[in-house]
Amino acid sequence: MVSIQNLEFELQDLLKKKKYSEIIFEITTKTKEEERNAGLFVLLGISRMSSNKKNKSQIELALSDFKKGYLKEKTSENGLNALVNFVLASAILSDFENTNIDFNEIKDFYQKTPENFQNKRTINIAMTTIYSRLSDHEEMLFHLKK
Repeated sequence: MVSIQNLEFELQDLLKKKKYSEIIFEITTKTKEEERNAGLFVLLGISRMSSNKKNKSQIELALSDFKKGYLKEKTSENGLNALVNFVLASAILSDFENTNIDFNEIKDFYQKTPENFQNKRTINIAMTTIYSRLSDHEEMLFHLKK
């Protein structure tokens, strides 16, 4: 297959040009899921969400991409980017009707990140979007399960 680093570099240009469907096509046809690094998962997820922000199934696919990217590289900067996007996509998805978001999974991922990641502004802003969507009862339970 193709070199992952070269593909990432090529896709950056397509991202600047907002050619999201081309990015999705390139990643899904040139790589197998197990070959993708967190950076490719992030690009794939961002492209899915950017191509149709109001399509619940695209948001769900993007959420899955971000989760895979985070789980693949929990301690890298790309892993942090995947986690931030996972949290934000979860918040967006929670705004759709009949959607269940596992807020405890999000909290667990956040708590298991390296301490230096927990001090980064991007992840803390993303987590704020989750807190803002919790009801008072859910928020109380969210904090109690630490």
